[in-house]
Amino acid sequence: MKSKSNLQTISELAASQSGLFTSAQAQRFGVSRNVLSYMVATGKIERLEHGVYKAAGVPNTAFQGILAAWMSTDPKSMIYERRYNWDGIVVGGRSAAAVMDIGDFFLSPYHFFTPERYNTRRDNMIFIKRQIAPADIFYTNEGMPVTSIARTIFDLRKDNEDPSMLSAIILQSLELQRAYITSETPNRMSLQSDFRNMNHSDAKQLFDYYRLKELFDEDSTSRGGMPEGAFGKMFIDAGLLVIQQESCNDDNDLVFEIASPRESLRQRFNEYPIVVRTSNADTLVKKPYNYSKG
Repeated sequence: MKSKSNLQTISELAASQSGLFTSAQAQRFGVSRNVLSYMVATGKIERLEHGVYKAAGVPNTAFQGILAAWMSTDPKSMIYERRYNWDGIVVGGRSAAAVMDIGDFFLSPYHFFTPERYNTRRDNMIFIKRQIAPADIFYTNEGMPVTSIARTIFDLRKDNEDPSMLSAIILQSLELQRAYITSETPNRMSLQSDFRNMNHSDAKQLFDYYRLKELFDEDSTSRGGMPEGAFGKMFIDAGLLVIQQESCNDDNDLVFEIASPRESLRQRFNEYPIVVRTSNADTLVKKPYNYSKG
């Protein structure tokens, strides 16, 4: 009778968390580690990570591993508790891009950003101390926090990822943004198979150009941040923008008009401000570019 009660408790616990649970959560509901070991031996549950298990019969999914790894960072708390009292630990960088299926990154090793230093001996997890604002994350249907596209692009640039990788991500993000906005059903998440797990509040979260610019501006004023001008340089290094011509404005500042070198990008970038460089040679500011001139 007790065995059945334990199994029912575990089944209900796992059902509330996409089939996964931790040993610490199980203990909160009166199921001991010895019982869990017996359940593993008898095939009733499966161990995924240190202290993280999956109920028998739960199908494998692409992101089950990273979800289990994230759950292990605070094993006592339930997923819903962490969502409503976020601890600052979030999937970021390469792993965030892989979760969103943008660019060409491997999901593992799993990259997490944490507000405080986090030490681990596990080879499949990488922790980077970095403060992430709540506005720069979204939650998958499983309740796992992931950095937004704008924040992910910023972090990849900050971590000196290959410019060609950033180019692919930006192009793909713009295309998804366009498809999202023009969709007959604005909340449709079937633009790409893995995007169906995302709970975006509006289209801006797909690719928020202005927020991306703000992140670069904020970082340039912080100690050890990227230099001013890194925002526009990222687009130039990625081959998405080129200096079109030089001129002087009314304030006698030297101005570089920057445009997309690819015909296919012109309409896309026409929807966003294009960056120009002012006379101090370090500051990039926003300015629309009129493509009708060329």
